[in-house]
Amino acid sequence: MYSVLLVDDEKWIVRSLRAKADWESFGFRIAGEAYNGEDALRRLEEECPDVVLTDIRMPGISGLVLMARARERGIQAEFVVISGYSEFNYVKQALQLGAADYLLKPVDEKELADLLILLKSRLDQAKRTSGLLLASLLQNRLPEEAPLIRDILLRHRLPAQAAELSVICVLRNAREADACGEEAGAGLSLPEVPHLLLKTGRRSTGVLIDRGHLDSVLAALSRSEQRLDGVGVGVRVQSEERLEAAIQTAAWAASSYFLTGVKGGVHVYREPAAEPTELLLRLAHSFKSANSAAISDILNQLKALFREGHSDIRHAVQLYGLVQTLIMRGQAVEEEPQEYSVMEDYAPSYSTLLELFGDAGRMIAFCAKELQSALLLSAPATGAVSHAAMKGIVAYMEEYYADNLSLSSVAERFKLHPNYVSNLFQRELKSTFTKHLMKIRLDHACALLTETELSINAVAERAGYEDYFYFAKIFKKQFGVSPSHYRLNQGLSARL
Repeated sequence: MYSVLLVDDEKWIVRSLRAKADWESFGFRIAGEAYNGEDALRRLEEECPDVVLTDIRMPGISGLVLMARARERGIQAEFVVISGYSEFNYVKQALQLGAADYLLKPVDEKELADLLILLKSRLDQAKRTSGLLLASLLQNRLPEEAPLIRDILLRHRLPAQAAELSVICVLRNAREADACGEEAGAGLSLPEVPHLLLKTGRRSTGVLIDRGHLDSVLAALSRSEQRLDGVGVGVRVQSEERLEAAIQTAAWAASSYFLTGVKGGVHVYREPAAEPTELLLRLAHSFKSANSAAISDILNQLKALFREGHSDIRHAVQLYGLVQTLIMRGQAVEEEPQEYSVMEDYAPSYSTLLELFGDAGRMIAFCAKELQSALLLSAPATGAVSHAAMKGIVAYMEEYYADNLSLSSVAERFKLHPNYVSNLFQRELKSTFTKHLMKIRLDHACALLTETELSINAVAERAGYEDYFYFAKIFKKQFGVSPSHYRLNQGLSARL
């Protein structure tokens, strides 16, 4: 909710403005009143309201002078000036000084309501833009951009000194995120304290606050009716350079439920008590030596390490990346530790792991199954579809052949790397994904041509081809005749 300061030298006008709108329903609250320019300027500096509605002509400091002095002092509030018809020249000056808008006396309720809707939209957009700009600045980390970072913080009534900030990451439940939308902070219940929202993922939001408000914000989130998978607090911010690290570690802390299996609660980031490097290295060696029992034992040790909270989400990403590397490179993988840096090529982001598996237990079970299957694949190929994952893929293609299938979409459906699926087709079927899908589709097309009187165009669509001419081209290439001649040869009349 945005704060508003009402300024007029006549108290009855201030009371009238209060009564002319249901301010809270428009997303605003009246933060204070001032009856002269001097008092208004003092309140502006102390309370930093988001919006100021001020009479344009007042004794002493006028609305125009108030605006000018506020701008000189770096105050970023949106000003709306109120004037009579005879004062329109003053309105022009106010607009030149950067006033957001103006209202004419007597203030009309509908005009005020329309103005509040417009202001709310502008302020929301400014917050979104500030969040995106701040995220971009933090990624670049150029020393000369530090003043711009401080300016963004001040604009949102946050401490200009990064050391006075705290960073929280809120990870919403997947269903809740789908219901509320992907906009940063959508549906979050935060107390009335200055803050800035940063979108850090599809369902995660970073919240920058004054460190002094940390406890009240965490308390509000713990009472929230919105289902939250986790709330994380990042490392202490010591400078602008550490702000990005605070945001990242807050996100990792919010993802702790993935490792422990327990959703909800507040997690303060701490450096991992144990590094799984040695276990990951042993896992690679066990795979190379085809030691199934050792693979199972090591994965169980990793699962226990995760559940006891001695690790963080990055190590789950490393494990998944290593498993994908081993599967892709097979038992030819080198034993030297530096060779496993390639695992980053196959490791998803931590947020992708959250979406794919939900928790580390499921991910490790999947890794165990894939590693054992990969060991079976190392045996001489028979040409039969003996691999469990391959059976599932072929069955899936048989059922959904008419959909817009691709190697990537099918691999994602089975939580496999596309290159790995491609290798499965080569090893198990001596074919490619594209050729096998075409075979399935054309077999079904042949059945439709001989068993139904559907038009050729309808047959193409049911077989998964939106383009009739492309269908006719590959059909003739495969069978030597057009679809219509194929039907005629089978004794049915061709219908286009």
